[in-house]
Amino acid sequence: MKGNWYYCIGRANGCQSVVKATVIWGTNPYCKGIENCKGALHAGVVTEEGGDFRISKIGNLSVFQGSTNNLIDSSPWTGSYPAVFLTPLRCGLISGDRYFCVGKMKDCKSFSDERKKVYGSGPYKEGSDLCLAALHSGVVPEEGGCFLKLKHQKTTFKGSEKNSVTTEDASYGRAFIICPSKCVMAAHAFYSISMVLILTQLIVINVLAHAIAE
Repeated sequence: MKGNWYYCIGRANGCQSVVKATVIWGTNPYCKGIENCKGALHAGVVTEEGGDFRISKIGNLSVFQGSTNNLIDSSPWTGSYPAVFLTPLRCGLISGDRYFCVGKMKDCKSFSDERKKVYGSGPYKEGSDLCLAALHSGVVPEEGGCFLKLKHQKTTFKGSEKNSVTTEDASYGRAFIICPSKCVMAAHAFYSISMVLILTQLIVINVLAHAIAE
């Protein structure tokens, strides 16, 4: 462990935290205090063979959703509680359209591999290196972070130099844009919406109960 960086040897290599009969609450974000390795495997930020990951505090949430991922069950929790969000310390896909780059300062391999190319200046051509595109766009700083890769209409591409990344021109083709990841904000929004829906249902039930009583 280094700061909020952690390492799990993985279930395949005998990590005992993963096989412990302990409960974890939530689906990334999780309730603070979970078994770190178990949460990391459940979230998919490490593989069966293990890996590095980071745990970030994101304040309190009111609702945590339970789920089954990667052969691990998590339980739901309702009630304000400190939350944490897990991200990998390796570049690549987290889930859906959300990606993570460890950053230039933490030796992302894209920055030292001359074969890695980026085409365009936002939108970028499909096939461009995602980490380099994310840094070029300014969405991800040199320290790394999460970002979204979203589809864009086909276009031509003009190269440029920005944030120490030089991109190239390219012909008409499929495109994508890089956007800030709303993983933490979306989590807050999602759970806030969930609470509103729950409260609305309770109000409706209460009104119906009074109507029936009358």
